[in-house]
Amino acid sequence: MASAPPIESRRRRNSASPRENAPLFRHYDTFSPSSSSSGASPMRPRREIPLMNIVVDKQPSAEEKWTDAGKLPTFTVEDAQKMEWDYANIVREVRKHSAHDFTEFDHDADEDLAVLLDPFYDVTTGRLKRMFHHFAPHGASSSFSSFSSILLSFSICILSIFVVGEDKVSYEAFEKGLTALGITPPVGESIDDFMRKIDADHDGCISLDEFIHVVQMVKQAHLFRPEHEADAYSSTALLRVVDYSPTTLHATSPVKKLMPFMFSATPAWAKVRWVHVAGFKRTDDINLRRLAIKYQLHPLALEDCLNQDGVVRCKYEHYEDHKFLCLPLLRPLDKQKKSDLEGYINRHRYDMFAKDRSLGDKARSISDMSYEKARAEGKRQKKLDLEAKLDNLRIIMRKPQQLCIFIAKDDTVLSVQEESDVGDNTNFPLWTLVFRQHMSKSYSKIRTHDAMFLVVSILNAVVDETMPLVQVFESKLRMMGKLLRIEGTKFNIKRLARAKKNLIAIEKIVRPLLDLVDGQLMDHAEFTTGEVKNYLRDVKDHLKQMANDIKEHQQVLAELVDEDKQIRQQHKDDVLYIMTISATLFLPGTFMTGLYGMNFDNMPELHTEYGYFVWWAVFFAILVGLFSYLKHKQWI
Repeated sequence: MASAPPIESRRRRNSASPRENAPLFRHYDTFSPSSSSSGASPMRPRREIPLMNIVVDKQPSAEEKWTDAGKLPTFTVEDAQKMEWDYANIVREVRKHSAHDFTEFDHDADEDLAVLLDPFYDVTTGRLKRMFHHFAPHGASSSFSSFSSILLSFSICILSIFVVGEDKVSYEAFEKGLTALGITPPVGESIDDFMRKIDADHDGCISLDEFIHVVQMVKQAHLFRPEHEADAYSSTALLRVVDYSPTTLHATSPVKKLMPFMFSATPAWAKVRWVHVAGFKRTDDINLRRLAIKYQLHPLALEDCLNQDGVVRCKYEHYEDHKFLCLPLLRPLDKQKKSDLEGYINRHRYDMFAKDRSLGDKARSISDMSYEKARAEGKRQKKLDLEAKLDNLRIIMRKPQQLCIFIAKDDTVLSVQEESDVGDNTNFPLWTLVFRQHMSKSYSKIRTHDAMFLVVSILNAVVDETMPLVQVFESKLRMMGKLLRIEGTKFNIKRLARAKKNLIAIEKIVRPLLDLVDGQLMDHAEFTTGEVKNYLRDVKDHLKQMANDIKEHQQVLAELVDEDKQIRQQHKDDVLYIMTISATLFLPGTFMTGLYGMNFDNMPELHTEYGYFVWWAVFFAILVGLFSYLKHKQWI
C-alpha cells in the first residue's frame, strides 16, 4: 500500500481511467488587490492546488505494499503453508448429556471437544484459550472411547501446563496438542527447528499468544493453498482497504495481493483501518473466511453475515474480540429512480411554497386570474399526467439487504455488503458515499476521530439512502388524492393497496433501525462521547422524523381509502336515487297498464276510437303533475 507524501503533487498514470486514479484536487479562484481606477480585482488564472495525493482505485499491483504483522518473526507464511491441516479426519462425535452435565461445576470441564473444533475458521480468543486449557484433570473423563486417543495425546500437555506455567507449555506438549488438532509439521523437517520458529521469545516454551498466532497462521495459510486460489479468482467480491490518520491517508482499491494483506498488520501511523467487502455472495465466501481468521470473528456473527435467508437482521452485539453491527439496507431501485424521487420531492416542496405564497397575496388582478386560468391544464390532460407520474412511482425500491459491520479492538472496521458497488447504477455505492465524498477530503472529520465515528458515518449513509423513499410518499399521496377526485369510481383501488404495502415494508426497516439507535447504540459508552454522540443523535433525529412521516402517511392513506369508499358509496346512492325517481314517475303508467290490461269484456275505454291517445294524454298529465309535486317538495 503505497502513497506519495501529502505535500507532493503528482499524478499517477496507468492503464485505468483518469477518474479512478487521479489524485483529488480542489479548485480555487484567487484574487489580488489592484490599483486600477475601476477598483476591480483582476482574477488570476485558475490553478489546481493539491490537498493531498491519495492512492485510490486500480493502482498497479507492484505499488501495493503491506506491513508485516511480525507476531512470529521466524515463522513465515511459507512455513505455515507447508504444515498439514487434516481437520476432516478429526473425530466429531457428540456425546450424550445427562442432567448433571449442565451443572455450574462441570459445564466447562465437560465441554465437548467437537464443539471446540468446529467450525474450522473459528479462532476467537476465548475459544483458543479454552482449547489451550481444556484438558484439566477434572475435565479429562469421557464416556466415549472415540475420544480416548485424543485425551491421551493431550495428557502430556496437561502436565506441562502445571509444570511450566498456566499460560505456557513445553515443546513436546505443544506437538501433542497440534497433533490432536490435526496439525502436523512438514515431512522431513526437524520438530525442534519447527518449534524454535514458533517460539518467538526463545524461552523453551510455547505461550498462549504464540499458540493463538500459529493457529491463525496455519488456518490462514491453508486457505491460500492452490485448491482455494481458484475460488478466490472466481469470487465476485471486491476488497478495498484504507488506512488513515488526521494527516495521512492510504487507500488501496481493489486489493490485488490478498495473501500479503491477510498476513499484514495496520501501519503504526494509522489511527483507523477500514476494510470494505462489496459484492459478497454466499457461494464465494473464501475471502470472508480469510477475514474471519485474520480478525478473529465470532462464528455467531459470521453466521448472521453468511446466512442470506431473506431475513434482514438489525442488531448490535459485543464479543470478546470485536463488536458486530447488522443493519438493514433499503434504497431506491436505481440511480435514475433516486433522481426521480428527489425531483418529485423538490417539486412538491416548491408547489407547497408557491401555494402558501399565493394564499397570502390579497391583491391579485384580473389579468393574473386570467393568466392562471390560461395555464390550467384540461381535466383529461391532468389525469394523463397524474397517471404517468404515479406509474413511474409504482416500483421505487429494491429488495431489502443487510450490511454487516465488524469493529475490532485495534480500531479496524470491516464492512460487508451483499451487492457490488461497481459497474451497475442499481448498486449501493457505500465506498463512494463515505470515502470519496467525505474521508478523502483533508478537512474530513472522519479522519480526526476513532473507528466509531466511521461506523456512525456508515450508518448515516444507510439512513440517507432510505429517506427519499419516505419523503416521496407526501407527493405520491397528494397526486393519488387528485387522481381519485378526477376519476371518481374509475380510480384503480390497487394503487392504494400497493402504497400501503410499500409503507409497511419501509416501516419494517425504519422502526428496527430507530430501536437499534435509540435503544442500544445510545446506551453504549463508545457511542456517547464527543462528536460520535452528536452525529449519532442526528441520525436518530432523522430516523424519528422518518418514523413520524410514515405514521402520517399511513393516516393520509387511510383517509384516501375512506374517501374512495365515500365516493363509491355516493355513486351507488346516486344510482339508486335515479332509479327510485324513475320508478316513481313511471308508477302511474304501470298502474294504468295493469288496469286496462285486465281481460274484462265491459271496459268502454278499450273500445273507443281514440282510447290509445287518451291513455297517453292522461299518463303524461299524471307524470307532469307528479314531477312538479316532487320538485315542489325538493325531493329531486
